[in-house]
Amino acid sequence: MEYNFENIENNETPEMCKVCGGACCKRQPCTLFPHDVFGDEEPTVKKLVDFLSSDNYQIDWWEGDLDEYRDPETDKGELDRICYIRPREKKDGIGWSCNRLYDPMWFGECYLLGPNGCTLDWEHRPTGAKCLTCVAPNVTSEDSPNGKLEAVKRWRPLQWLFTDIEDRILK
Repeated sequence: MEYNFENIENNETPEMCKVCGGACCKRQPCTLFPHDVFGDEEPTVKKLVDFLSSDNYQIDWWEGDLDEYRDPETDKGELDRICYIRPREKKDGIGWSCNRLYDPMWFGECYLLGPNGCTLDWEHRPTGAKCLTCVAPNVTSEDSPNGKLEAVKRWRPLQWLFTDIEDRILK
């Protein structure tokens, strides 16, 4: 199935989210695609800094480079990691975070999860969340795309945005 990640039809099932308590979103936050942050505008460091300053989102990273950029003989890629944006995690005193800007942990409850599912309406929901197609409580469709991988592919050419961003936000 070919996905148009810029225009995913509304597939939300709040009744299922309510039954299971948002199990998908309790395991880990979804991912944002560049268009979730910049819309149709040109990506800039200032726009990314402004977006991250809301404290609702953090920088995470994909370890290593994508397969298509790896040398087949050495298995080395051009990049050691690929940064991307995701909602921050709820913290209850348990868990770890580098700081409020970076959190590379792969588990934890999404900050945007409320008692009835995502607290954002469909229009403002991250693309990674829109990729989830719930077919039963706590079960997503096997046809759902890998939102994290697809987001990382789109963030890879924008890695220049993340250079020295910490100094601009964590003052």
